[in-house]
Amino acid sequence: MKNITILGAGTMGKGIALSFALAGYPVNLFDTQQAAREQYLRYFRTDYGIETCHRKDR
Repeated sequence: MKNITILGAGTMGKGIALSFALAGYPVNLFDTQQAAREQYLRYFRTDYGIETCHRKDR
């Protein structure tokens, strides 16, 4: 696997993305809701110290 893409940043999507990110995989996590995007960026950066999050709006 070269890259992981997850659609939906709810509880399940966020958890799956975190698992892959902590295992060293590049992860793309998409959600249509602005609040969900901001929440997962904050979750990864603040709670887990993952600083390589990049925001992509559609």
